[in-house]
Amino acid sequence: MGTNNSAPTLLLNAVPNGVSSPAGFLASNVDDKKAMKGTLNPTPVVSTLVPTLKVGDRLKIDFLYLGTTRWITNVTPLAKSASSAGGGAGQDAMAFTVDGVRPLRIGSAAGTGLRVSKGTLGWTFVIRNVPNPDSGAGKPATLSDPEMARRIQQFAAGEQVCIDYETVDYMFVIKDIRPAIVSGTARVVSVGEKNVINGRLGIQNVICPQAVVSGAKGTEFLLIRPADSACLPAPSANLAQTLKGLAKGQVIRYKYYIQGGLRWLIDAQLDTQTASRN
Repeated sequence: MGTNNSAPTLLLNAVPNGVSSPAGFLASNVDDKKAMKGTLNPTPVVSTLVPTLKVGDRLKIDFLYLGTTRWITNVTPLAKSASSAGGGAGQDAMAFTVDGVRPLRIGSAAGTGLRVSKGTLGWTFVIRNVPNPDSGAGKPATLSDPEMARRIQQFAAGEQVCIDYETVDYMFVIKDIRPAIVSGTARVVSVGEKNVINGRLGIQNVICPQAVVSGAKGTEFLLIRPADSACLPAPSANLAQTLKGLAKGQVIRYKYYIQGGLRWLIDAQLDTQTASRN
């Protein structure tokens, strides 16, 4: 088993049964001389399985201790839990809380990572590097995909996102990111308009319809966003007209997402059953 400390080694984080914090397991290199050149080459059982894994997948890890280090001897995928089985687990299976954006290295190139958490565990997802059209004259040959970099910068720490990703060279690479949808029921306090200025979202002096509602989450300010991105959840038809027709005291069922510190309404319907009971 190769244990050359100067050679890059694959680290696999896992959560043992009954334990709330992750444990690290190392996969030895088949050829440390090859690894010294920057190529990860763990044992076949690891190299074929790891690229297929998603956050939350269940594994059985056999390992042995050398000193205080856990070295993987075998990895076996287990059946998915009932909540994630069937391929239709819903957005919650992929929902993460944004912690922030951080610079990192991808091989010898500079890159960008999005640090997120789910419960007590944290992960870093990376943006794919693409050729730099302005390379040369001291400028790097590659850079983080500018469009994806712009999109992740629009989310503030604490906001919920859903991430589609793939495993490339043992890294989680973002394919798509979208805000998580929040649903609820609340009573209308007022309906009006708000002048929105938000540098994170690039919105300057835009008048947006707004509803102020009170529900289980307290008082919330729900805005209808101008149509400025095809990557965001689309609002329901005639949403602005529906909002304008609401009256104080009515109960609505709503859906919204949070981005840039603001709640953006995508659907609102009068809850006639609740209204009839009050």
